[in-house]
Amino acid sequence: MVVRDKVGRKRYIVFSVHTESELSHGDFERAAILLLREKGALRTVRPTLIDFDDGAGILRCAHTGRDEAVDILNSMTNVMGTKVRVETVKTSGTLRKAREIAKGLASG
Repeated sequence: MVVRDKVGRKRYIVFSVHTESELSHGDFERAAILLLREKGALRTVRPTLIDFDDGAGILRCAHTGRDEAVDILNSMTNVMGTKVRVETVKTSGTLRKAREIAKGLASG
């Protein structure tokens, strides 16, 4: 058995957030975790918000929970009383590539 089979592979989901007001890293992370908990997907997705600024973010998740994470991110409409529209852009297997994609979103 390979170590990755025991530990699990990770995926990095790059997303953009469209909102009228500024959102903090903590507020967005709390809202995402609450939504995952409501859907019963917290254990399978195992989310961690890696980066979040300038309307773009990176969410790390388990490779087996990637589809659920994408569905839940795309369904987010409200974060701490602020209307938002979250659009997932791409999923990557490496943080380096995910950061390149997110940097392109923030600058462009």
